[in-house]
Amino acid sequence: MHGGGVTRHEGGFFDRLADGLAEVRVASLRFDLRGHGESGGRQEDLTLAGIGNDVRAAIAELATRISPERVSLLGASLSGGVCASLAARHPALVDRLVLINPLLDYKKRFVDEKDYWHNGRIDAAAAERLATDRYIANSPNCWLDAIGPLTAHGPVVAPDLPGSVLGRTASPHRRAPRATPSARFVRAFTRALGLDRVVVHGWSFGGLVAVLFADQAPELVERLVLADPALPFPLSRNSSSPGRPSAGSPSLSARRWHAACSGCWARGSWS
Repeated sequence: MHGGGVTRHEGGFFDRLADGLAEVRVASLRFDLRGHGESGGRQEDLTLAGIGNDVRAAIAELATRISPERVSLLGASLSGGVCASLAARHPALVDRLVLINPLLDYKKRFVDEKDYWHNGRIDAAAAERLATDRYIANSPNCWLDAIGPLTAHGPVVAPDLPGSVLGRTASPHRRAPRATPSARFVRAFTRALGLDRVVVHGWSFGGLVAVLFADQAPELVERLVLADPALPFPLSRNSSSPGRPSAGSPSLSARRWHAACSGCWARGSWS
């Protein structure tokens, strides 16, 4: 199960994972969350209970097709906590649980960290938005929070990547954003603005895009700043493929990937 704001492709991550499983004769089933990708509905109507019910329905559908002996459930980011809860509540349903960067404390993320929540209540402005729109937008706002302080060091540009579910940048492949085309977009966008050297900030999937962009156009990148990036595990010097089956790119060999990232692993952080 993918996280919020992306699709069942996750920039190619789940595609390659499914291909790898198929090579060892393991069937897999993926679907887009409600309001994401090719699924109907609105993201504003997405609930944790709804995700859990959809996962149970998907498992039941899988059972009608292949009669699996065991079911392994994988949840990433937003879906991680839901999958963990489902496995705990229905142990007979799930044989194995795999979590990738899971969001486990939903109250902390969606209530405690919101500036419009005070003592268990939303403030008047948020209440007015809720009454008017019937929901309160919960898109990640970390970039909006960071833009102000960063402007003290120079101009800041924060574009939507092509195919972003909630973005405004058009794309001929809106339902399946990919890392390599996104990196090409950032390169073209940077050159179109006439920027010679830039400091690139990448978060989550954007971290992978930032690394690929830096590899495609090193002459444009002065610094690379990664926050919780979707990158592969460290590679040994004898490795011939990325640690994750989907995180690599044809344009970035395993050895060059290791050279680009080894300094970050040695520091033990991505800051």
